[in-house]
Amino acid sequence: MDINDKAHKQLHQFWNERTEKYGNNFEVVGWTEESQNKRFKALSQLGKFEGKSLLDVGCGRGDLFKFLKKNNPEIDYTGFDLNSEMINFCHNLHPEAKDKFKVFNILEDTPTRNFDYVTCIGVLNQVTSPESPEFAATFIERLFSLADKAIAVSITSLYAPRKTPDTYYFDPADMINRISKLTTCFKIDHSYLKNDFTLFLYKE
Repeated sequence: MDINDKAHKQLHQFWNERTEKYGNNFEVVGWTEESQNKRFKALSQLGKFEGKSLLDVGCGRGDLFKFLKKNNPEIDYTGFDLNSEMINFCHNLHPEAKDKFKVFNILEDTPTRNFDYVTCIGVLNQVTSPESPEFAATFIERLFSLADKAIAVSITSLYAPRKTPDTYYFDPADMINRISKLTTCFKIDHSYLKNDFTLFLYKE
């Protein structure tokens, strides 16, 4: 079984267990509302979203959609997730935008179009394998290929003061080395949470 298959299996198992345990409650996402809002605010550095298209990979309950719509009512949002139950949650929580959320595996399938921006928050954290950095680099490369302007990827940090066995903690220096092979237009924000950082990669 290659790393893509291992990662796919791990992610399915992790999120199936959480949706079964928590259902359509906020706890299913695995962090607090406060920390989620800090991640979303950090991600907002990516660019100007109003009137632009954005793909949210690993959209979960669609919380980013709700956050972005407050200040960007004309954003063209699309949310993909591997977990069908999560997409059902999105449909129930955001009935006015049912067509925006889809079950989709970006490593196996190709969207019908590119997007101005692509975001991915926390998806890679639960791929707990020695090969996780390699998989993360492949995943980020795929995200970058789907964006016309830029991408933002939020992942847990090696410098987290507390660690749990079901989470992978990435070395920021190693990830900078890996993404620099894709573009030299990038930045990192490790300021908003002690256990998390976001990588920003730009096409220009």
